Amino acid sequence: MRIFKKIFFYILFLIIMTFSVLVYLISTTDGLHLLINGVKKWVPGLEIGSFSGNWRNLTIQQLRYQMPGITLFAEKCHLKLNSSYFRQNKLSINNLLLEDVIVNLDMKKINSLTFSHIHNKKILSIIKQVPLERLIIKNIQVHTDNIHFALKKITTGLSFEDKKLIVHPTHISSFLITIPPTIQAFLKKSFLNDFIRNNIYNKENKYKLQKLALHSKETLSEKLNACFSKPLLSSLPSFTLPCNIILENIDIENIFLIRESSDLTINQLRIQGNIYDQNAELTLLNIDSSLGLISASGHISLKGQWPVTITLKVALKNLDLVDEKIKLTINGNLRDELHAEITLSGPLTAHVSLKAQLMKIGTPFILTCSSQSLQWPLIGNAEHQLHNLKLDLAGKPQNYRFALTAAFSGKNLPTTNIRMHATGNTNSFELSNLNISSLLGEIDLSIAINWLHTFKWHSKILFSGINPNHQWPNWPEKIGGKITSKGIINNDRWKLAFPELELYTQTPHHMLTLKGSIQTNSDNHWKIPQLILLTETNKLIITGKLSHEFSLNTIFDAPLLHSYFPGLEGQLRGNIRLRGNIQSPQLLINIKANTLKFKQFSLSHIVLNGSFLLNDIFQGNLNLAMDQLKHGTTLLISKFILNAFGNEKQHTLKIAINTEYLADQFQLKGSFDRKSGYWSSTINHNCFNVHLCKSPLQRSITLDHLTDNQNLIVRPHCFLHNMHVQLYIGNNINILNKKHTIDILDHFDFPILKSLIFFNTKIKILFNYLTNRNWSQGRNISKHEFAITKNSTSFSDATNNKILSVLSCKSLIFYTSLDKQKTRLNWCLKIHNQGLLNGYIQLTELYRNQRLSGKINIKNLSLTIFNPLLSSHENITGLINATLQLGGNLNIPQLYGKLKLKHFVIKRNTIPFSMIDSQLLLEFNGNSSDLKGVISTNHGQIKLIGTANWQTMEDWYMRVHAQGKRIRITPLPTTYLDISPDLIFHIKQKVFHCKGKIDIPCGHIKMLDIKKNEISISKDQVLLDKNLQPLLNTTNTSLIPNNLNLVIHLGQDVNLDAFGLKSVLTGNLHIKKDIEEIGVNGCIDIPSGRFHAYGQDFIVNKGQLVFSGPLTQPYLNIEAIRNPDFTEDNITVGIKVSGVVDQLKIKVFTQPLTSHQEALSYLLLGQKINSPGSDSNIITSILISMGIMKGAKIINKVGKTLGVNNLEIDTQGFGNNTQLVVRGYLSPRLQIKYDIGIFDSLTTLTFRYCLISKLYLEALSGINQAINLLCKFEF
Repeated sequence: MRIFKKIFFYILFLIIMTFSVLVYLISTTDGLHLLINGVKKWVPGLEIGSFSGNWRNLTIQQLRYQMPGITLFAEKCHLKLNSSYFRQNKLSINNLLLEDVIVNLDMKKINSLTFSHIHNKKILSIIKQVPLERLIIKNIQVHTDNIHFALKKITTGLSFEDKKLIVHPTHISSFLITIPPTIQAFLKKSFLNDFIRNNIYNKENKYKLQKLALHSKETLSEKLNACFSKPLLSSLPSFTLPCNIILENIDIENIFLIRESSDLTINQLRIQGNIYDQNAELTLLNIDSSLGLISASGHISLKGQWPVTITLKVALKNLDLVDEKIKLTINGNLRDELHAEITLSGPLTAHVSLKAQLMKIGTPFILTCSSQSLQWPLIGNAEHQLHNLKLDLAGKPQNYRFALTAAFSGKNLPTTNIRMHATGNTNSFELSNLNISSLLGEIDLSIAINWLHTFKWHSKILFSGINPNHQWPNWPEKIGGKITSKGIINNDRWKLAFPELELYTQTPHHMLTLKGSIQTNSDNHWKIPQLILLTETNKLIITGKLSHEFSLNTIFDAPLLHSYFPGLEGQLRGNIRLRGNIQSPQLLINIKANTLKFKQFSLSHIVLNGSFLLNDIFQGNLNLAMDQLKHGTTLLISKFILNAFGNEKQHTLKIAINTEYLADQFQLKGSFDRKSGYWSSTINHNCFNVHLCKSPLQRSITLDHLTDNQNLIVRPHCFLHNMHVQLYIGNNINILNKKHTIDILDHFDFPILKSLIFFNTKIKILFNYLTNRNWSQGRNISKHEFAITKNSTSFSDATNNKILSVLSCKSLIFYTSLDKQKTRLNWCLKIHNQGLLNGYIQLTELYRNQRLSGKINIKNLSLTIFNPLLSSHENITGLINATLQLGGNLNIPQLYGKLKLKHFVIKRNTIPFSMIDSQLLLEFNGNSSDLKGVISTNHGQIKLIGTANWQTMEDWYMRVHAQGKRIRITPLPTTYLDISPDLIFHIKQKVFHCKGKIDIPCGHIKMLDIKKNEISISKDQVLLDKNLQPLLNTTNTSLIPNNLNLVIHLGQDVNLDAFGLKSVLTGNLHIKKDIEEIGVNGCIDIPSGRFHAYGQDFIVNKGQLVFSGPLTQPYLNIEAIRNPDFTEDNITVGIKVSGVVDQLKIKVFTQPLTSHQEALSYLLLGQKINSPGSDSNIITSILISMGIMKGAKIINKVGKTLGVNNLEIDTQGFGNNTQLVVRGYLSPRLQIKYDIGIFDSLTTLTFRYCLISKLYLEALSGINQAINLLCKFEF
């Protein structure tokens, strides 16, 4: 028993010790450190920087694992296990976190590895299930030889059971794929800068890009044979995974693919599939990218014949082919034959079918493509179309055939049918026939190309029955012939020859034939055995060669020139010869022509002879003589002779000319320096004998030319004409440079111009630019006076001598031309900092249709240039841009283009609102125009839409629709209104129509009291100018009668303060205006308010303003009562006001009814009369005042009859102190006033005389006498 106890004790001790060691190794940090160090030694390539925690919650820093071709590095690794699974002989991972992971893969080393040691059945039998509940990887990078991957975060889960790996729903965000050549170049893309720097570039590894430089001396044929000598798929391995894989769902967001050519963004990618028993199935693949949407599904078996079935659908977006749909289906066997079909639907429709055997040498294939219609551009209106396309390509690279049929049509191009047959192999290509049927004829092309040893070809083109005149009327009626060519290219050497060149064209007048042959090579040697251009009568022959030595001859004999050049008649004979060599070429010319005619010009005889030699210096001679140059029957030049000879160092030009108006000859001698590019010459003699005058040149003219800046400078010179005109050119004239200056007209009294203009016309011009003026005799040139200087321009009208505007001009170009057939005006005005105006106007057929044409361009023209036309407190701002074209005639002008007005603001007293930046757009369409604009104010906008038409100038019309909302206007300083207009303005046949509606939701109307001494302006007034001449009435309304039809609606927030009435106004007014007068109809209600009378404020019970006639004479009907809170005896007292504005009737009423004096007492005092004393006197004075008010007009008329102006009778004071006052003006400066007391009979007589403005002398006579000096001050 003791032995058994000892054995049991030893065994138990060993078990306890073993368990304690295991517990120590796993549960303690020191034990876990020993265990991990042991694992590092047992597992080759494994490195661990540091770790913390225990076996349930372990964190490892800087984990690295290396094996051939694979390097794995993780900055942090956190592992959390579930210990409860050990009881079931299982291993469970609750959480696995990897951060900053870098994986480097060398694909060459990985492909050479064998993975047989992976199939370890012992590991699978020990751990039957390894569930990974949660796997998180942050900032992972995978680098291969050529591609770099980086992603921000992966969240997934894995479970392994019975050789089955299940990938639970996985989410991946921010996936970046970078493809070389460089990574630094991609860092410049701003939208990925941070992502790349943080996840790729600034990590542990620095990538080195491989540079491949492949140089091969193999021929093209050898390269093609080597490429296709093996099958595309040489073998398919028997692929078996150690376990099955199930992908439940993988979602990837924000995938960026960066390439050198372009970038690709994938917003979302979803994958579902599985690999089971050597079968792979793609259940779902959805891709949403920047290029379009992709969905796919398929199945492939990784054994046997490798059968494949794949379906792919694509919907494009953000490309030229928007809404294009593509469907791809692939089925078949990889070991046998594979079938693929592509179907395009949408803007582009086509069907492509492909059959290929990938395992056979040469990859035999059959490709077919068909489409009913293709177009270019791919979207929009088709400019070119391809119909009934059918393409067949079959065989293999060692022997293939090609066939194509299609019909082509294009914009301004003829319809063309194409048929093509070709064969080829790796050594050659033969286009047996390319037939193009078009223009009622055919073109046949055949070509054979071979590149076995050298690249050489032979081609032949046949033209038969081509009729370009069928499509283009001005082209020949028939083209035929043939062209053969052959050539060879060997490295840098080449030869090209056209052995047969034969073409002919048929025109309505003649047949033109070209025959010959041409040869050339890479040494730039040309050989032309013979090249002939023939017509029925004319002949042009070119023969010779161009190599080291030149020997080229051109001989032409053309008795009938119109065969070569339609419209040109005459005879031309001669030859041109080229001799010498490339260092010293020589050109010899000998040409004669007789009886030349072109349109209305004719030339009797011309001879041109010359020879030119170019070596170190250019030298030669040229002789030109021609006789009888005419335009119609008018002789322009009777004889012209030109002789030029010498060299570039010293040469001479002599010209002799004889016309009806001019007979002269002059000589020019010059010299040219090739190094400096400077040419200088002198005209020694010039005397133009004209039928009107003789203008000798007082001194020689010197001409200078610089080749660097292409400037021709004419030095100062002077012409003299019979002492009447001295034309002095004082400055240099730079002919070829626009910035030149001419000072002319030292003395101007040219008699010939007196017949061209009227005696009352004055022209004073100083131009900074070269001007040419050519006037027709008998025409009235101008009725205005211009004054133009270098920096300012003023335009004055000769009628009223008023300067319209002064502009600061940066540059000015003004050109006019006038003859019997047309007149033209060109201008270009650059205003300093205020815009540019240029264009032209041309009038042709002056005596018949008077056709008009021209262009007007305006760029950023500021409207501030018109501010001088306005008053000092008014201005206008804005910019005008326009591009306009003129057409039509003077009776019916036409205008095309657009005129834009922006930043438009007008500040004038007549505009009742404050404008801010506004916009207007005018579009002209010939005889009509469209208006669009917005008038902006501080409170709201007015939108303008309008049209205009002038088909005939007598029946023109214009229509404008103005619409706005709550526009604030201030017609008077004391009045403002918020209006919402909806108006239509229409002008037709000089009649102005306006109709519509104006809503006034709110406003405040206050009318100031009219002073009694103010009178209206007399209708007989006449305005005079500074010369005391009557001014014309520019506001003549008879020219444009007005028709008005408006409806005005007053809202709930319109207040009135006028005639003692303060109230709220509501209602509607209908305003009509015919040819005679304006009428207003409608009613305005006064729902509430207060009325002031007799020193009291009354509450308005009801009120109306009824309009039936003039706007200023409404009928008032108002009832107002005194505030009952301040009236005794429960008496309701009030007044009723009725009548028109200037004849109001006021009636006092009470309830219950009382006497008139008591009613006034309650009205004014709020109580009845207590005694017949002072209260009675108060009532009496009020009655007198009322009587005087009613008789004011009659009293004024009586005063005028007696010679007293502004005679008034009024009362002043109150109660017992009430006085009756009579006042009036005996003269404009002398006023008289008489006061008499009503109850005390005291009188006072007052005289007041105005000494000067605001200073008066006053004399009083009454109980007391006094003389006062009064002065009036204003503060």
